[in-house]
Amino acid sequence: SELLVEVGAVVSHRSGGAGGGVSAPRLMHSEHPLCCQAVFSLLEGLLDWSNQCRAQLSAAQGSASLRAKQRIDSFLRRLPAMQLARCALECGSAHRTLLLLE
Repeated sequence: SELLVEVGAVVSHRSGGAGGGVSAPRLMHSEHPLCCQAVFSLLEGLLDWSNQCRAQLSAAQGSASLRAKQRIDSFLRRLPAMQLARCALECGSAHRTLLLLE
């Protein structure tokens, strides 16, 4: 998906090195932590929403909410955990790095 490509472009960017993103131009060094923070905020919001839905939905429901939850869960599983953890560490977020490595 396009969102997965964009997230990958942000988290694979190396401050001071070659950017690994395919769809975004190189970020300014000062912009990269802000972009990472935006990505982490988005991912945490999706994870929170998915966890709330888990408590409210049963597997027997064929609702649009259940299908949306399954798509979000699939997206979150496809994220590059090691790249996210490395990005968090480069941005000075040791706590988030540990959470991502769990």
